[in-house]
Amino acid sequence: MDWNAKAVEARPEAGKGGGGGAPGGGGGGGGGALKSMMDSVRQCIQAKHLGEAKQTLEQILEKNPDFAPAYMLMGNVYAAKGELDEALEYYEGALHLKKDMPVALMMSATVYVRKGMLEKALEKLKEALAINPSMGQAYLGLNRVYLKMGRTDDAMAALQEALRHNPQLDEARLAMALIHRQKGDEDTALQELQALVERDSESWQARLQVGKILAARGDFAGGIQSLRKAAELQPDNTQVHFVLGQAYAGTQDFEAALREYGRMLEIDENNVLAKLETARVFSEQGKFAEARKLLAGLTTGESHLGLVHRRLAEVFLRDNRFRDAVAEFQAALLHGKKLVEKHPELLEVKVADAGDDAALAAAYFQAFAATDHGGPFSAEGQVHGA
Repeated sequence: MDWNAKAVEARPEAGKGGGGGAPGGGGGGGGGALKSMMDSVRQCIQAKHLGEAKQTLEQILEKNPDFAPAYMLMGNVYAAKGELDEALEYYEGALHLKKDMPVALMMSATVYVRKGMLEKALEKLKEALAINPSMGQAYLGLNRVYLKMGRTDDAMAALQEALRHNPQLDEARLAMALIHRQKGDEDTALQELQALVERDSESWQARLQVGKILAARGDFAGGIQSLRKAAELQPDNTQVHFVLGQAYAGTQDFEAALREYGRMLEIDENNVLAKLETARVFSEQGKFAEARKLLAGLTTGESHLGLVHRRLAEVFLRDNRFRDAVAEFQAALLHGKKLVEKHPELLEVKVADAGDDAALAAAYFQAFAATDHGGPFSAEGQVHGA
């Protein structure tokens, strides 16, 4: 897009002003009115009222075509709508008007990550840091991109640089702890996280990760204590309730686990993971019919179908319905394409006697279990098999 031509088309006298700063008038009758309009746009974007935000920005840009912050916010609107190429065009427009605008570079990087263009994202983040070498969020962005690329050493180096410039940036310390855990150094990870909790008792993220590590080690009492505090701090966070429910299930306190999954459904009545884990608890309690009914309802949806069929297979296996279990494990493979791509060995499950459904169902169960990598208590905290 020719941004010079666009500006001239919108206002022929454009270019005589300050080039990216707040105009003295036009966008609603003075700087105060313009600020109010921009604040309104930000609130609309946060509330997902994207049409209203776009309309207000169009009004601002019609009279202030050289106002870079408005171009950047328009990019945010398009990014929120999933129109990524349009978002990048507006970020480019903002940078054309105001080259030293690291936030626009960071937002561009975020969009490039969504497009899978990781090298381009790195380029934009490094440009942002060239303008502002102490920009903590840019280092955190580098960390996330490097991790996506499998470059954990570079990710750690980015976090160390972030802390060199911003020693109080606890988000960087949290990210470092997660990398330590991913690399198998749980002791260092736990020390970092506990130090974070001591420094900031309201860091629910740190308490969540402490709870995960302790639960993964079998210290469910300690894990539950940390997770319950995280839930107090973030009562509407479904991830916290999910992990806490898993920890309760690990102690065989199924009623407490069901309460946590129920809380997830109060927050989001369509939460598939809450229903999946509720079904698993029903199965543990021997309530096979209830578990099957709940899971059968999920097979008609589109979310987590691989995991839905896996859980249904596990219910049939517990109920000694081996042929049905085999069929559901195979359905899980059919619907769990990403899992199969990562673990092609799942397609090679066999037993000596092809007609022995009990042995084949057990073999499938073991093969799927081997893909879990720590399940909800892993560093990523994701449930596998979807």
